[in-house]
Amino acid sequence: MSTTPALEKRLLTIDDYHAMIAAGIPHYWVVNLQEHQLEVYAQPAKGRYKLRQIYLLDETVEIASFGIEVEVEKLLGSA
Repeated sequence: MSTTPALEKRLLTIDDYHAMIAAGIPHYWVVNLQEHQLEVYAQPAKGRYKLRQIYLLDETVEIASFGIEVEVEKLLGSA
């Protein structure tokens, strides 16, 4: 896969990943436009996120800590 300079600036490096875990960031989301899905990483422990969940266009993600639900299609737009 080739990337453009603008895209390369937005990609996480392994150092970014480890810094997020070390900072105690409990979860992060990757809006994957190429695959038309949302990737949710959670439960940081021992230098990695233990949980990875994939949500497709027709699914809804619950953000329990905020008491809201998000429709994946609204994040990604129409496929």
